[in-house]
Amino acid sequence: MLMDQFDIVFQCVTLLGLILGIVYANRQLKATLNIHRANLIWNQKMATESYLASRISNQTLFELTRHFDCLKTCEPIPLAKINQAFSDHSSLRESCHAYLNSFEGLARGIEAGIYSFDLVQHARRGAILKAFVLFREYIDHMRRTHNPNAWLKFEALVNSLSKSTNTKA
Repeated sequence: MLMDQFDIVFQCVTLLGLILGIVYANRQLKATLNIHRANLIWNQKMATESYLASRISNQTLFELTRHFDCLKTCEPIPLAKINQAFSDHSSLRESCHAYLNSFEGLARGIEAGIYSFDLVQHARRGAILKAFVLFREYIDHMRRTHNPNAWLKFEALVNSLSKSTNTKA
């Protein structure tokens, strides 16, 4: 009889220990999850900063600005002017495509969760929106004549940036 009571008490203490161990493990896992979530956000921001610093070259931007006077205008560059500049300067087409592709890559990275949308919104929103407006006619032309999927992610990024700006205003 005494042995049965001792066995029941021992099983209850063991069960209590098991429950406390599960509760403790659950709390530790949640704390670890929060740490990893914070690390992910930090790594996204660092990757975004690195991408913005390395992929959008000053030389490319300087070349485009020199030919299209990008800093002084917010109006779309006429397709005829772009095509004329491309025929006069063969490397300009490559620079333009590199510039637009850098934004396409950024948009794909944001969609994949590699880059931070918030950081891009705060750091480069204006430049991204302006680039899309300036080269909109060329982008549409390339979609009609070469690839209907050209710079679609870039356009989706522009739409997201425009919506987020409008909702905060």
